[in-house]
Amino acid sequence: MVFYSWSCGFPLFSNSPDNGQFFVLGKTLAIFAVFILIVYFWKLFQDVLEGYKPEIGLKFLSKLCLSEVRNEKNQEKMLKAWESFWPESSEYDERELNKVFVEHIDRFLQEEEFALAARLSQGYQDNFAAREDLFVVNSVLPKVFEWMEIFWKSETKIQSEKVYVPTTHFQHSFFPKVVQRLLLSPVYSSFVFEEFEKYIKHVEKKIQRERKEGNLQLATEYKHYIDDLLRVLLSTFYENRNNAGVNPDVWKSYFPKGWKITSNNSEEWEAETVLDHFIVNYGSHLFQKSDEPLFNQSLSDIVNMLFPGVNSGLFTAWIRFACGPENDIKGIIKLNPMFRLSNSFVSQVGNQGESERKLLEDIEKRKEETINVIFGFLGTFDGYRDVPLTYDEDDFSEEDRENWGDYSEEKKKQVLANFRRSKFRKLLGNLNSKEIKDFCGKNEVYEAKRKGFVKLIELLLERVEQEATNSPSADDPQSHGTT
Repeated sequence: MVFYSWSCGFPLFSNSPDNGQFFVLGKTLAIFAVFILIVYFWKLFQDVLEGYKPEIGLKFLSKLCLSEVRNEKNQEKMLKAWESFWPESSEYDERELNKVFVEHIDRFLQEEEFALAARLSQGYQDNFAAREDLFVVNSVLPKVFEWMEIFWKSETKIQSEKVYVPTTHFQHSFFPKVVQRLLLSPVYSSFVFEEFEKYIKHVEKKIQRERKEGNLQLATEYKHYIDDLLRVLLSTFYENRNNAGVNPDVWKSYFPKGWKITSNNSEEWEAETVLDHFIVNYGSHLFQKSDEPLFNQSLSDIVNMLFPGVNSGLFTAWIRFACGPENDIKGIIKLNPMFRLSNSFVSQVGNQGESERKLLEDIEKRKEETINVIFGFLGTFDGYRDVPLTYDEDDFSEEDRENWGDYSEEKKKQVLANFRRSKFRKLLGNLNSKEIKDFCGKNEVYEAKRKGFVKLIELLLERVEQEATNSPSADDPQSHGTT
């Protein structure tokens, strides 16, 4: 019996000798079809690696196994494939691109392929213009803190690699570019500071844990790491000041209040770092020796943001001591500020007498805040400059120098009070000396500056005397150091 296909009439089963020929032919056609499919899909895979960009290109990249790109040839192909995706954002899913990018960096760092992670991130960095801020904020910004920390913790391993990899690539190259991009965004600027503050809390928990476990060296290294990272953020922030006009709220609202130089923040390490970074990086640019005043709007904006509650005259006098030439009163007097500190006071009281009273209260409040800031951020005997004073070894007795580490906090305060009292009195005497008065007498501007310095030192000396008097150990002769 012979069965026929109802559709085509070919025999499906029969005892005919031609049946074997049909079987061989079918098998041959099947093998040929499979071969065509293999060639086709392998060609697609190669096209992706070599830079061609079909719709399924990102899916191929997302499924690449690390073992497939371990050899140098495949690495170059993979990077070339990524290069084809970087320049544009309209022909594919931007969300998917950022997702796959983050997955690749995570995978490379997990397998300690640091050079590959750095090169891939460099491609992303070079094509920031084509990226969308939304996905940079959601996908990349939170991860960059993790990547920086991995690079920092793996510095020794990275330096031992044969391929050169900058150990600070993410910290000093990729991270500043991400910050710059988002700071100039009219929508996402605030996320930079929010994410950084969250990361600070994350690192501070690690520092506390390491200290609790007795790993003091690692805790100190973490502190230096986050301090350096804050300085990177500040530098990037300040450098882009002139371009941030599209979003003035960056300066008014988003900069964390806990980082500003106020008396309430004198115990916050972030504020101390901000002040130190400001003086180190901008101290030499705050003043100029020319008699013709110059004005820098960018500096003024920074000063007004960082020092929101100080008195203009007293603060300018103090910052002259902080940034001017040491032990050179004439040189300090010659300096002209390139910034203007706003002490604006807007009265909403209709009565003129009440308005004047409010104005005087504001002036006194700013004076007190200025003195509080100066004392709050003064250095200590442990090695920092005590602006506007500088410690010399001869300012302390040999006993104080040798036993400083064993002194109680009250004893240290008394020694410092005696030192400051002596220094302030000496400085005040120099400002009122005939030489300095004669130097300033023929120049009204110089004389006004001299009187401003005198007023500042008198207020500082008054505070020293007040603190020494109120100290619980002020009447204890054993608590006073020798000066």
